[in-house]
Amino acid sequence: MDLQVATDFGGPRPIVSDVVWITLADGSNGKHIAATRPRLTRSRRDAAARLTPLGIEPSIIPRGGFHLWCRLPDGINARDLARAALNCQVRQSTGQRARSVDNGSEFRSP
Repeated sequence: MDLQVATDFGGPRPIVSDVVWITLADGSNGKHIAATRPRLTRSRRDAAARLTPLGIEPSIIPRGGFHLWCRLPDGINARDLARAALNCQVRQSTGQRARSVDNGSEFRSP
């Protein structure tokens, strides 16, 4: 399944599909993910612990993946925060990028 999904990322350029195919087919991708998973878990946990005292509470504690979904304190707009964070070279997305509801109070941090 991962191989099928990832090869779709290549679009019309065969070289991109070939690179993705080789990376997934030789097993190195799985080894990399296995080695990276504990670091990502620690990073999510540490980020949540550092955000909580600021009033930014994780709304979903993921078991995996790259994103940490958080609810912002009242009066803080996610879009404004995302713009300010980008100026500090911190990348985040507002909740409406992945949800149909836009209340301006949620963001995810990759």
